Amino acid sequence: MLIKKYVTGAYGKDYLFYLCLVFGIYLLASEKWKEAISLVVTMVAAGGLSVLIFPPMIEHMFGSGQRGQQSMRNFKESSIEDFISRLKGFYGFLNDQIFGGLLTYIAVVCLLGIVIYWLKDKPASQKPRKQHKKSKKHKLQKQVVTGQKIRWILLVVPGMLYFITVSKIAVYITERYQQPVYAVLIAGIIGLVCLVTKKIFTKKYRVILVLLLAVMTINSWRNAPWGKQQKASEPLLNMSETHAALDCIYVYDARWKVQPSFCDVSQYNSVTFFKEKNLGMLNDSECRNNAEFILYITNSCNHQAVLDSVIASCPAVSGFEQLGSWGYVNVYRLYGTV
Repeated sequence: MLIKKYVTGAYGKDYLFYLCLVFGIYLLASEKWKEAISLVVTMVAAGGLSVLIFPPMIEHMFGSGQRGQQSMRNFKESSIEDFISRLKGFYGFLNDQIFGGLLTYIAVVCLLGIVIYWLKDKPASQKPRKQHKKSKKHKLQKQVVTGQKIRWILLVVPGMLYFITVSKIAVYITERYQQPVYAVLIAGIIGLVCLVTKKIFTKKYRVILVLLLAVMTINSWRNAPWGKQQKASEPLLNMSETHAALDCIYVYDARWKVQPSFCDVSQYNSVTFFKEKNLGMLNDSECRNNAEFILYITNSCNHQAVLDSVIASCPAVSGFEQLGSWGYVNVYRLYGTV
C-alpha cells in the first residue's frame, strides 16, 4: 500500500509524509525506540522500492517534471495574499460540497464547546488528589486515554497539514487535489461534532447530530456542481450513435487528450489514430479511400493544416462540416463522392 501511494499519488505522498511524521513524533515522545526505528526503516524501504519500480518519479517531482516545477514555484514565489486566496478557494470546496456551507459554524461551535467544557472541567481537575499507588487498572486506563488522544491527533492533524500544504503548492485550484483527505477530514470533523454535542447535550445529542447531518446532506446536494457528470459531452455521444456506421480518424498531438473521447469514438465502425506529426501515414491507410468518415482533431493541433492534409490524402473527399466540439476535440464529418 505504501509503495502504491509513493508511485501513483500526486500529492498523496505529502499526506503520507505528515501521517508518518506525526506518528513518529508520538513514538519518540513515548520513548518507543524500536517502533520508531521500524517506522523509519519501513518508509525508507517503501520509498526505495518505489524509485526502483518507477525511476522517473524523482525527476518528475524534483527535476524537470512540469508539475513538480509548478508546485515548487508556487511554494517559493506565491505571496501571502495569493496563499490566503487559494486557501479560501479550497476551503470553499470543502465547505460547500461536503458540509453544506456549515463548516464555519461547525468550527466555531466546536471551538466554543471545547472551551466551555475545558473551563467547566478545570476546577475539578485542580482539586488536590490523594496520592495512591498506581494499580494495573489505573495504568490500563491511562493507556486507553492516551490511545484515544493519539488516534484523534492522527485523524485530524495530518489531514489539516496536507490541506494547508496543497493549498499552497497545488497547480490548479480544483477539488481533486484535496479529495485524498476528504474522508479523514469528514471523519475527524463529524467525530469532533459528535464528541462536543455529547458532552454538552448529554441526552439529546443524537437528535442534534442527526439534524445537523441532515442539513449538511441536503445543502451539499443543492450546492454541489454536477460538472463531473460531463453532460456537455451528450451531443457528441448522440452524434456518434447517429453515425455509428462510419469509420473515424482521430488526429491528436498528446495522448492524454484522447481519453475523454473514448465513449463516443467507441460507437463508430472503426477508429484509426494518427499523431499530428505522423499524419503522412494516412497515405498508407485503407481509410483514405472512404467517401465519408468522421474526423476528430484535438484543439491544440493546427486544425486548418490537418483538414487540408486529410482532404488532400483522401481522393474521394471534397468537403467537410463541423459537427461539434467538447473536451479537447473538434469533430468534423468529411464527405464526397465515391
